Amino acid sequence: MRIETAKKTKTITKLIKAELKLAFPETKFSVTGSNFGGTVRIEYTDNFVKRSEVSECVEKFRAGKFDGMVDSYAHKNDTVKHPRAQYIMIFNYVDA
Repeated sequence: MRIETAKKTKTITKLIKAELKLAFPETKFSVTGSNFGGTVRIEYTDNFVKRSEVSECVEKFRAGKFDGMVDSYAHKNDTVKHPRAQYIMIFNYVDA
């Protein structure tokens, strides 16, 4: 099970990195994954690319959303063939 999760996470990170490169060719992204829970971390440094734009670009790779009000995770109900990450975290480190 753990090896399967690791392969899935590696596939997701490759797909996300390719999608980001197409959408934002001038921006360098670091896309890393955790084998525990299918978490993906996206890091970049760019003043011109908004976090919301990156989030919209990778939305199709999210398995759902966490609802903190009721402490539950709501999975998407669509049928997509590519693997998805349970959590995608996006960080923009802008040089001061």
